[in-house]
Formats: sequence, structure tokens, C-alpha cells
Amino acid sequence: MSRIDSMITDIRIVIGDQSKQRWPDSDILHLINVGISNFNVHTSFLKRKMYIAIESNVAIYDLRQYAVCINRVQYNYKALQAMSTAQLDKLSVNWTDHVAEEPTAVIFDHLQQGILQIYPKVMEGTINVFEQNSPYGVVIDIIPTDGLFMLPSVENIENEVDKFLVVDFVKKPSVVTLTTSDDDMELTPSYDEAIVNFASGKLLRSDRDATNRAFGNEQLALYEGFLKTAIKKESVNNNYVLHKQVGYRGFI
Repeated sequence: MSRIDSMITDIRIVIGDQSKQRWPDSDILHLINVGISNFNVHTSFLKRKMYIAIESNVAIYDLRQYAVCINRVQYNYKALQAMSTAQLDKLSVNWTDHVAEEPTAVIFDHLQQGILQIYPKVMEGTINVFEQNSPYGVVIDIIPTDGLFMLPSVENIENEVDKFLVVDFVKKPSVVTLTTSDDDMELTPSYDEAIVNFASGKLLRSDRDATNRAFGNEQLALYEGFLKTAIKKESVNNNYVLHKQVGYRGFI
């Protein structure tokens, strides 16, 4: 039995619907996907890195199709400084028109999650990258297990590093279906039970019976417990991509 089949079976046991009389698999599968997305939003367990081909005279890059949020942007081995529009307004009233050979800052405020703006724009003629009408699009994901964006140029990415922004981001989870294999499941197996709690809790909360709604609240409380544990683990994870500040008091 696959992991997704096992999760659906466990959910049906919790909600008392092994005969499939009340909720179809499609409803349960939908809540499994909602649960995985919710878990990812709070724990950021799907941290990934992508290369974005810099377009001439383009400042804003929309990654919402791929990213829940963006944590860090790097160019030519240097992290771009995060600046606000207010800071740049003080620098110049025409800062959005500034161009240069390379970007020095990244802006997130006043933009939706998953969108970034670079400052200044890259000067036309200084780069040679994919055309905007390329069938591959602008975003190049270099995860070895994902063949969707694997292009020949990626093999020589280190030789063309000045043509790309390197973005650390939290990926949107892939949609889970009834045919999703265990190898394609992005969620760590140890958190399958958390998603079972989430989906069963949501289903029971939608019941008119007060007892079932109360039981649904208990299931969601169990999910919250898994979530708090995962967030705590993530806060001390060596793969954490944001800068950390650690208090240092010297020798006592």
C-alpha cells in the first residue's frame, strides 16, 4: 500500500467512514493537499534554490507559480541587500529607472509573496540570456530530480553565473493524487500522521453532530502539536537559509 493510500485509509478509520458512504476520496485528497500546503507555510520544509535568468531592463520577477515565499537573493556569489521602497525613495525619486551592469539590492515590500524586484535594472546589452518567448520561460529550477527545467546551459551554470539571480525560496508543494508514488511524496513520512489529523479534523468539524465536531477539534489540536514540534525543529535546522542572530556574552 502506498503512503497516500495508507493516509486515506487512516483518515477513513478516524472519521468512521470505511464504507465510503459519506466522503468520497476526492474530498479527502483535497484536504490532504490543503494540509500539506498549510504545513509547508508554517514550517517551510520545502526549501529550494533556483536560478532566474536576468532579463534586460526588467526589474520585477514573479515567482508565485513556484514559490510560497522568497528568503534570499544572490547575484555573482554575493547576497543582494534587502531594501525598502522608502529607502530607495530617499536615494532618488527616479530610482526605478536606474540601470547598471549588475543589481545590488532586492525589494520585497509592496509586492505579493513570491515576487521580487531588483535594483538597479541590468543594463541592456550586458547580458545574453534566454528570450522572453523561450519555451522554457524565465525560471530555471536546478533540482537534479526535477527534469522539467533541466536545460543544457544549466550544466555550465558556474561559467555563466553573472547571467542569473540565485534565489532561496520555499517551494509550493506538488499536488498529491491517488497515483502519487512514495518517491514523489515531498512530505517527510514522519509527518503523515499530522496530515491525517488535519484532514480528519476538518472533515469532522463539518459534521452537524456536536460529538463529531468536538472530536474534530481534538484532531486539529493533535495537528497543532505536530506543527509546533516541526517549527521548533526547523528553527535549529542546519539547512535554515535565513541569517540568524545569536547572542554572545563572551567568557564569564
